Amino acid sequence: MKLASLVLLLFFAVLSCQNARETHYRVFSTDNIPHQEFIINPLKDNTLRTSHGSVFRIRSGTYAGSMPVTIRIQEVLTDAEILLSGIPTLSNGKLLSSDGMFFYEAGRGTEMLQPQIPVNVSIPNNTIEDGMLLFKGETGKDSLINWVDPVAFDTVPRHQAIAAGKALINGSCGSCHHPFKDGTGPALFNFQNRGPFRNPANALAFINNPAAFMALSQYAQDLKARYGSVMTAFPAYTADDIDVIIAYLSSLKGPQADAILLRDSLAAPMDTSTIVRDCGTDSFYIPSRDTVAMFDTTGSGENIFSGNVSSVDTTDDFDVPGYKYGKYNFEINANGWYNIDKFFKQTDGLPSADLRVTVDDAGDTYLDVSLYIPSFKTLQPLYRKRGVYVGPYDSVRLPLGERCIVMAVGAKDNKTFYAVKETWIRKPEDIHLELKETTPEKLKNVMSTYRIDGVEIRAVENVLIREKVPCSSVLTAADTTTKVPK
Repeated sequence: MKLASLVLLLFFAVLSCQNARETHYRVFSTDNIPHQEFIINPLKDNTLRTSHGSVFRIRSGTYAGSMPVTIRIQEVLTDAEILLSGIPTLSNGKLLSSDGMFFYEAGRGTEMLQPQIPVNVSIPNNTIEDGMLLFKGETGKDSLINWVDPVAFDTVPRHQAIAAGKALINGSCGSCHHPFKDGTGPALFNFQNRGPFRNPANALAFINNPAAFMALSQYAQDLKARYGSVMTAFPAYTADDIDVIIAYLSSLKGPQADAILLRDSLAAPMDTSTIVRDCGTDSFYIPSRDTVAMFDTTGSGENIFSGNVSSVDTTDDFDVPGYKYGKYNFEINANGWYNIDKFFKQTDGLPSADLRVTVDDAGDTYLDVSLYIPSFKTLQPLYRKRGVYVGPYDSVRLPLGERCIVMAVGAKDNKTFYAVKETWIRKPEDIHLELKETTPEKLKNVMSTYRIDGVEIRAVENVLIREKVPCSSVLTAADTTTKVPK
């Protein structure tokens, strides 16, 4: 089979078969995850921001020599990426709940380099889980990663970030800036989406030294012309300070914030699903958004989301992703895979679900069969024993009552097969999968939409939104619990 046909999938990797006459292909592997490549000067301090907003701070002297060093990073943070990577969330057979994995390595040409000084890492997320540990990946004989050597680390939960941001605003900014009204300076709310400040590095440079930044920025010059003065410099501010300020401002719900955040995206159409509503306070539910975006492969040209390796020189300005509110902070001192995980509570005491999976006869096609729990981002491979796919110990230890997805994918002789089924974990549970033939284009499409044959591969929650309604009639989506006036 030609490798070109597999490239279209973005997630096929060659697997050596036990039968030397045949070649099977492992669909889900770490080769499916794009590399992000950065070129750094080892004699300087370097700060790298990835496509998912993770930050790697590499201090001067971390790598020996003066020649440039290439840093390669892979991130596995979304549900689709976890499935595509095929990385189990298991530590010596015990189930883990993941909040993100990544791969880090450094090299100069063909020589791999280990850091001589620990690399500081911040993995941002809007939802920070208590009790998370940092695991190191250990590759086994079956090429699967086992997570070992857990260590505790720092976290910056969203509520702490909001409190820190409020203190900075009140202490340094409040005399000249209001969150929602122009004063001596412009309103601060949503400033991270204006002009050059979409790049957090520019926002920090401006706050540290407004006059120097203004000399290079027409946008900053226009601000001075409008408000008549140059902002006071705060040279001690750091990138973390900017992030917590954004966290605080984003937590506010003033009149203008309401208009910006809610009105456009949630405005109801004028049809039979709308009602007239009185003033007061209304509440409604909307689906929660992902904290991290999936790679976008629809664009053209070279970009870090395309799945191709892109080189970024950290001595030049470059586009970076948006701000996040909470962070997992830790250090790494070696190349390799890392995982932010925690053990299930009372893992050893979890009842055995005795999950057994059978699959339509696929001949000698190699199949990846996995069980995925979206609410915990837990991926467990299933192994074929006597014609039945089971866990590594002939049973699967799972929390009863959780929604899970069982998936089988394989490819052979220019044909691709898949099967997926959604179920709720019970005891015992027998699941039968019926393979379907598909194409690389279709598989690529369904993975990018997070839905496969109607099965949602993400955990979907409804978030309660409380909205203040002015004392005038407005249109909103109908509440089926309320009688619609005739």
